[in-house]
Amino acid sequence: MSLVRSIARTRLQAPQLRQFRQLGSDTMVSTKTSGRAKPDWGYQAKRAGGTAMMYVPVVAVVMFWPYTVKPVMDRVRW
Repeated sequence: MSLVRSIARTRLQAPQLRQFRQLGSDTMVSTKTSGRAKPDWGYQAKRAGGTAMMYVPVVAVVMFWPYTVKPVMDRVRW
């Protein structure tokens, strides 16, 4: 019975560990700049620009919403 358990453990657990190791190693190194390839600065700029396009409007709304709400609230009678 213990032989069957040990075989089952090696067959069932090994793929999970192998998959976890591959996932960690693949995400640690960028494929765009790894190896002898030249760095792709256009790709990095596009990525930073895409992030800024999401970040700047959200920060603007969070920081400046009182300036847009104040005139509206001044007209509303409580």
